[in-house]
Amino acid sequence: HLLKGIGQIDDTVFMRSFSALWIAIGIYRHRVSPFLQPEEVRFLMDRLLVFYENDLDVRGFIDTKGWAHGAAHGADALDEFARCSETGAPDLMRILEALRGKAMNGSYGYVHQEDERMVTAVTAVLERGMLDETWLATWISGFGHMTLTGSQPHDVVLRVNITHFLRSLAYRLQKPAQAGIGGAARVVAEVTRVLHQIDTF
Repeated sequence: HLLKGIGQIDDTVFMRSFSALWIAIGIYRHRVSPFLQPEEVRFLMDRLLVFYENDLDVRGFIDTKGWAHGAAHGADALDEFARCSETGAPDLMRILEALRGKAMNGSYGYVHQEDERMVTAVTAVLERGMLDETWLATWISGFGHMTLTGSQPHDVVLRVNITHFLRSLAYRLQKPAQAGIGGAARVVAEVTRVLHQIDTF
């Protein structure tokens, strides 16, 4: 059900979103007491990334229907995959690219703490200490290459979503509990640079 109605903006979002949440729960259980083979973990992560990169319905709470929250639930699952011992550096890069793509969204303003859930997944990646600081800086710089359409509210929503995500990330990485993350200082410095760049648009 993870890809049911993918690309549509309708009630099928609930099936996709909560399927992603079940995957997050399953991977958490696997991390506590392994029961999956490495190839099964890889298969699940591949499918989750297909969902996360292609789902257009990023609504949070839908009046009269409840929480869809696909961006947040997908980030919860990516957080779990990032913490898996089976996940290597190339996988972590894919996770960060997917999160950046989801954050750079101009169709819907994230107002239900989606940025915090995505940032949790980013910090999980950084805590693994497997990615080169230069690669991480380049990943952050990609947020500055947003495509403005000249139409509103798309452009302002895009800018606000990116700004909130980067501010959340910088704040999280400057907390004492995250002080030991390798590359954190470099990432925060690049975030600051990109935020100044966005302010000039």
